[in-house]
Amino acid sequence: MKTSDAAKSLGIHPLNLLLKLQPLVPSLEECWPMVDDGFIETLKHLDQKTAFLGEHIERGPATGEHKEGGGRLSQPQVSAGAAKVIEKLWRKSYWGKKEVSWDTLRSHYCQGITNLEGAVAELVRCGYLTRASGGHAYSLNQAYKAAIEDIASSSIAAHSRS
Repeated sequence: MKTSDAAKSLGIHPLNLLLKLQPLVPSLEECWPMVDDGFIETLKHLDQKTAFLGEHIERGPATGEHKEGGGRLSQPQVSAGAAKVIEKLWRKSYWGKKEVSWDTLRSHYCQGITNLEGAVAELVRCGYLTRASGGHAYSLNQAYKAAIEDIASSSIAAHSRS
């Protein structure tokens, strides 16, 4: 089974699946997916344009912090619409078991966000949002609390500057 298919069936991000599998196998290499040369070439081209591979990045799921090379923290990056969704759910304290329905999110909390579906999908892919078992309710992922708070703070600061 593909890593992405297994992650989808569990409703988690593929990287979170790999982190959960790691204690079950002698080494992480045994559950890590293979990467084709084409992907490496694509990343090299991205690196030339965006400095994508400039420094090694580690992400701690317990804190949600992004650490680059020398240990300094970097700001998690999401689209403007996704940041607004995070900010709204953060302000309303939708963490863990406290969930907001899709209808409430769309009709009440995030009316002004263009492409709300795309923003929510982005946040689910990043692991910042978790989806309820029925798939029609969302909450902030407590495993990424520090990153989520950084995004919310940055979004609030951006609103105050404009």
